[in-house]
Amino acid sequence: MPNVTIQIVTQSLGLHAGLDGSVILLEFDDPHEPQIAFADTILGLNYSQDADRTSIVRTTLEHLAKQALSPADSLDMLNRLVLSQH
Repeated sequence: MPNVTIQIVTQSLGLHAGLDGSVILLEFDDPHEPQIAFADTILGLNYSQDADRTSIVRTTLEHLAKQALSPADSLDMLNRLVLSQH
């Protein structure tokens, strides 16, 4: 899907913000629709439309994206993993 980007944060990075649980940030084309952040942690699923909280999620995801493999390198890694299973 053209609106989805997959990037892998490798184990060699060590401890990082992505280990706290899964996070999803939804953005909409309509400027009147607020962003929505979902976080699934050991305490359960939480969500927020609060601009301050969604900003923290955006900043964290941007930081992780800089540390992660590029989308092309991530795809190569996934392909190698699939091929090694056969």
